[in-house]
Amino acid sequence: MVQLGAFSNPDNARALLGRLKQVRIPGYVETLRTPGGTKTRVRAGPYASEAAALKDRDRILDLKLASGDLRVGRKGD
Repeated sequence: MVQLGAFSNPDNARALLGRLKQVRIPGYVETLRTPGGTKTRVRAGPYASEAAALKDRDRILDLKLASGDLRVGRKGD
């Protein structure tokens, strides 16, 4: 998976997920509780391999759907 961000406003997370789906990048949201309040995390994936995740990470950056150092990880990270 590729972590794109964690949002205080779940509508912002769902909007990003919608943009991913428009360009046929798989994704999902997760709700998590943090000391700073509830966040909605957006991730691209899941992927069968790290190479596939890296390819979509680069595509996400090229399409300017997210910015920064997008972390590639495994389920449970």
